[in-house]
Amino acid sequence: MNRREFLQTAAGVGTALGLANGAAAAGTGMFISLNNTLLNGKVQWPESVRLAAKVGYGGTDINLAGAMKEGLDATRTLLTELKLKPSFANLPVNATGGDEGAFTKGMETLEDQVKFASAIGCSRMMVVIPPATQTPKEELRQTLKRRFEAVGAVLSRHNVQCGFEFLGPLQFRQRAPHEFIWQMNEMVDFAQECGPSFGVVLDVWHCITQGPRCRTFAGPGSRGSCCCTCRTPPNSRRRRCGTTRG
Repeated sequence: MNRREFLQTAAGVGTALGLANGAAAAGTGMFISLNNTLLNGKVQWPESVRLAAKVGYGGTDINLAGAMKEGLDATRTLLTELKLKPSFANLPVNATGGDEGAFTKGMETLEDQVKFASAIGCSRMMVVIPPATQTPKEELRQTLKRRFEAVGAVLSRHNVQCGFEFLGPLQFRQRAPHEFIWQMNEMVDFAQECGPSFGVVLDVWHCITQGPRCRTFAGPGSRGSCCCTCRTPPNSRRRRCGTTRG
């Protein structure tokens, strides 16, 4: 099965499960959320939110900078009137880059940003973990663990969790000399090391590229958030689920 065939099949399954309308599937907490990257920058916040409601999505990704510019009350009202659920916001601090100064500066505003996200009902954030870098693996692991522990302290004060997204395809792992974490098993372990504010983003395509190495982790001992997504072409939709906790 190639990527195109997989995506077509996944989209059909979503429709069969009743996820193609605005309502969450009964008993699952799942809903289809507009992924703003599909808009390619052509529709900005808050018009992107109105577009999501117009075409029948149950939720929308949160452009945190755009929403904060509009203000807390205006954002709450917009989501309420359009009956949309916030799915997630990108973690607003650059924790995975090599510049320690940029990370420190970003931490100065993180408290207000996380507080705002929580206040509008957005209790999930996510960050992509690089599958390969210029830094040796163990050195980078310790740096990111220290940074995410600091981030987690802020997240926990506002009951917000952050998912780590792993990138499985080989070409991503060949972009730099040192492989980092790209398998789901190891990402789950790393999230647990970083603290209870962290979980794993399950992008179905990145998982399926790993074959049997991609284990199910929603069993005893697991914790954190599990954002299940199905990356699809621009004319399709993205699926998200709620929390999986051990």
